[in-house]
Amino acid sequence: MERTRGRDRAEQVFAAAQDYARATSEDASPEIYRPMTFLLAQVRRSLAMDVVFVSQFIDRERVFEVVSAEGEAASVMVTGGSDPLLDTYCQRIVDGRLPAIIPDTGASPEASSLAITQVLNIRAYLSAPVVLPNGQVFGTVCCISHTARSDLREADAKALAAVAQAVAASVTRSGAIRYASWTPD
Repeated sequence: MERTRGRDRAEQVFAAAQDYARATSEDASPEIYRPMTFLLAQVRRSLAMDVVFVSQFIDRERVFEVVSAEGEAASVMVTGGSDPLLDTYCQRIVDGRLPAIIPDTGASPEASSLAITQVLNIRAYLSAPVVLPNGQVFGTVCCISHTARSDLREADAKALAAVAQAVAASVTRSGAIRYASWTPD
């Protein structure tokens, strides 16, 4: 199990979600807002994933609201891009056809049969729905790895769910994902 500064990766993701929630709370000052891109980069590094994104479901489309990616994936998945929701892991996870944790897409007939698996080179997947207080599914927070990840566990899914809750709270307060021009030192 990978550890950084005495905390395991799930604890790092929980901490990042809590920091984001505090930074985007109603009484936070604008200069301390941490943008969603920074939160997703922290999640990506902590979980050692290749891509982390927040999507919104709009008119049967999955719209990439914020994307944190490195390498080849950074040119394929871009903020503002979209694809048909019907053909996504996101929709299948929200409606229960796929589990929130897929350590090896090759071991899942449903996942491996999706064209998007090859297009985005998805070998492992982790997802959490962003559910607003009124019960509406805003979208998802998802992680992609280009290699199978037998080390993904329930604690990682719970940590990602905390990130999804922080995103939902931000959307609820502002009506959209809250951005700011804050960069880490």
